Amino acid sequence: MYSARVNADYRALLLHLSESEWLLVAVKHRGHVYENLDRLSYGINQVTGSIDYIDLEIVESGVLRKGRPPAAPAASSTAPAQPEPARERPLFADVTSQQMADLGVAEPLIPVVARLTSDEELLGLVEYAPRHTGEVLLRLRDVPYQQVLEEVTRPVEVKDVDPDDYQAAVERTDTAVITTDKDLESIIEERNFGRWKVFLHPTQKRLVTRRYSGPARTPAGS
Repeated sequence: MYSARVNADYRALLLHLSESEWLLVAVKHRGHVYENLDRLSYGINQVTGSIDYIDLEIVESGVLRKGRPPAAPAASSTAPAQPEPARERPLFADVTSQQMADLGVAEPLIPVVARLTSDEELLGLVEYAPRHTGEVLLRLRDVPYQQVLEEVTRPVEVKDVDPDDYQAAVERTDTAVITTDKDLESIIEERNFGRWKVFLHPTQKRLVTRRYSGPARTPAGS
């Protein structure tokens, strides 16, 4: 992963795919980039074959604090000991780490997922997680593992994924590949990163391009 200067305060994070191709994965404040470089995780998902990028610092220090009450003040040495509150049961206590991996949940996030205890934490994680991981976790909250495997993972599963072939992975990744310095400059100058986030996930694309015999409707989030 490479860091490219946007201005005095911000850096673009890029993956070098080939001599003339770069993959833009994020734009962050320079302080966050340099202080948390070892917490920026990326790799090829071994189920979907696409590229997963995760900022573990944001996930662990931010998401997991949501919905949790502030820590109680330290008890006085003369005060009677108070019983510790019962620990909340994790949302996905019945799903093993191997099952999470088989569903295509990004591997660096599996230990984090195991610690989720509220829907607020789950929604916070989904906001920063790779798209497929988010879809799996939201569906898994409502239906059994096997149903998620068949409905969400199987349709996008790729066989014989090469963990080092980023050229092949980028073709399966719904994001922007930058081929020239001019392309990168146009993104930075326009400051319109939102346009790079408008795309259809493979499961959505199948619904859009499918031929129907009559009217069709599918529910979707806002």
